[in-house]
Amino acid sequence: MGLDFWIRIIIGAFIASITLYMMWE
Repeated sequence: MGLDFWIRIIIGAFIASITLYMMWE
């Protein structure tokens, strides 16, 4: 588990939050 692992988690969470925000609007 290196930096790439954390970057994927952060980007995934960021995209998921944007998707949920778009759906709730």
